[in-house]
Amino acid sequence: MRRGKKRKEIFLVAFSLASLFSLRLFHISSPPNPYFDEPLRFQAVQEISLGLFPQDFHAHPPFAHLLMAFSFSIFNRPSLSSPSPPLPFHPKDVAIASDQLFILPPRGLSLYLLPFPRPTLKFLYYLPERGEKLFPLSYGFLAVLSHSNKLLFLKGKRLIRSFELTGKPKGVFLFMDEGKGKLALVFDHYLSTFSLSGEKLWEKKFDRKITACFADEVRKVLAISLDEPSPSLLLLSINGNLSFSLSLPEKVSSFVLLHQPSLVATTEGWGRYILEVLFADGKRARFAPKMGWRFFDVFPESLRNLIASPESPSVFSLGANTLYIFNSSTGLLEGVFPLPFSPKDVFPLRQGDVAFLLSNRGEIFLLSRPIPVGLCRLAPAFFGGFLLPLLTFLFSLRLTNSFPHSLLALWLVGLDPLLFWLSRTLMLDIFVSTFSLSSFLFAHLSLSFRNNLRYLFLSLTGLSLGLAFSCKLNGLFCLPVLFFLLSPFPLTLRLLSLVLVPLLTYISVWDIVRELGGYSWNQIFHAHYVMLTFQSQLKEIHPTSAPFWMWVLGRGSVLLFHQHTSVSYGSWIFLPIPFWLWLLGIFAAVKEVKERGRSLLRDFAHLGFWTFWLLWALSPRPVHSYYFAQSIPFLSVITIRSMGVKKWIFSFWLFSLFWLSPTIYGLPLPLNAGHKLSNPLMGWLPFVFSFLTE
Repeated sequence: MRRGKKRKEIFLVAFSLASLFSLRLFHISSPPNPYFDEPLRFQAVQEISLGLFPQDFHAHPPFAHLLMAFSFSIFNRPSLSSPSPPLPFHPKDVAIASDQLFILPPRGLSLYLLPFPRPTLKFLYYLPERGEKLFPLSYGFLAVLSHSNKLLFLKGKRLIRSFELTGKPKGVFLFMDEGKGKLALVFDHYLSTFSLSGEKLWEKKFDRKITACFADEVRKVLAISLDEPSPSLLLLSINGNLSFSLSLPEKVSSFVLLHQPSLVATTEGWGRYILEVLFADGKRARFAPKMGWRFFDVFPESLRNLIASPESPSVFSLGANTLYIFNSSTGLLEGVFPLPFSPKDVFPLRQGDVAFLLSNRGEIFLLSRPIPVGLCRLAPAFFGGFLLPLLTFLFSLRLTNSFPHSLLALWLVGLDPLLFWLSRTLMLDIFVSTFSLSSFLFAHLSLSFRNNLRYLFLSLTGLSLGLAFSCKLNGLFCLPVLFFLLSPFPLTLRLLSLVLVPLLTYISVWDIVRELGGYSWNQIFHAHYVMLTFQSQLKEIHPTSAPFWMWVLGRGSVLLFHQHTSVSYGSWIFLPIPFWLWLLGIFAAVKEVKERGRSLLRDFAHLGFWTFWLLWALSPRPVHSYYFAQSIPFLSVITIRSMGVKKWIFSFWLFSLFWLSPTIYGLPLPLNAGHKLSNPLMGWLPFVFSFLTE
């Protein structure tokens, strides 16, 4: 009977952990672009893989970065395949639109479609005259340039109209302005814009040759680069007005504008773009107004092109027989893929996880790969969705000796919206919270045993403490309270386990990183000097900054990411601050303090909670609301112990996560209603209002 009960309990814990971990894996690669502080972490992962000394090591210790890099290196395995069955002809031209590949056969009298994710060739349309070149357009449209310089404007299997042209355009773009379509055509020395009825709206001529062009149809921006002398880049509105002019160091053969809403500060006329350019000699460079130019001079070969959409998380580029992929946010290399053929062109899908490759022999191949930032998020998902809830369960079991109490504490930590968000982003706080809790658990175990096992648990306490501040310096908050709680042990033993072992752990972590990256100790010592200076002198105020006592009042819950996913939908991600849950927990904590008085001075849960929360009052630098994460596991244990196992508590936490889930996962919400209700608590309201207004 007892064995059957144990099996049932083990099953319930395993099922709970599997459920919480699975919830974090859902939509883990969304958004595919790093946001908020993620670019710094993701850049560090890339720099580690490239043997560069990460810039983020000048602000934080390296262990969490190392864990993210581990998941990235383990699962970053692309695959290359050809469509089945192979194409019966060698394409004359290929274009990608709406994540589908449009194919023009050799004779140019018809159009074929190769859809994703099932790349099977389908006939689409017979052309009225022989096509020469395809131009992909937004909103599901396609333009075909015929041999007689007619531009055929199509949507699906329907020809909308044709335009007579006087020359061959370099680029064709479609903009929607107040519900009306405008077609922009870029030629060698001028631009022309037409309405969809064929009326010419405006024309703009240039005294220099246009070398490349790019458009962001969503934000209604058209960009062109002009030839020497005085190479320059112009950003134009859809009315032909000049929004921004930029002098270029030299002639550009290709460029892309990468929209970075959470990374780049807006500049009048320029917006939030990072400019990625390819010079005539095949070298790359990047530009943003407040960051200046960054040149990538050292590269094994000259690149031939740059391919990306404004929202793309990655930039694709071809060498002689190699595909290179660069991250849009950092500009660093995400992957190098030697190809078994000579590539002619590459056509990535919008998310950047799939790309069609066209060989010089006319063959089409499909490259599939995981989204890199999603791979890095696997590490925090494992810590926040598995390890931290499991440690909370074991910690609660030690304090309450009650399986129902401990299982509910596990679920409260797993469902807390802030911890849930942290475990789906490249933030360091979920790691330091996990190791901080494990140090308290091992400390409690060391006091519970009288044999040699207590020395093992003392060592594990020191190891956990060392790993906590190897992730982030606030892991050191554990030290004073653990030193007090372990006072039954001799002073020498406490110094060994809480000072020497953590210090050796910290040095060992840095030594592992040094060996992996080929860094020198001088670089590491300099990084520590910069780190301590940065942390002590930082005065910058961020919207997430708030005094420690205001975290439980909802201060700091701000918009971190917003992106239009289509014409009528957008994604929002807020920093979730479920203050109503924490206020309930603090009420439970105060209730226990009144009931048990001074006996709580030896209580692990209370000392952990109050220490990790109140010590931030002594911080000389601005503090952020998500720092409360370190306290939440202790507060969850206190809440259940004080209030008991109640179904409504579980329902309250579950409903809170469910309500905030659209702005944690970044699920598409109706755009108009979302704009009116863009606040941290809007949850599913945009869907509700959209349904009511329909």
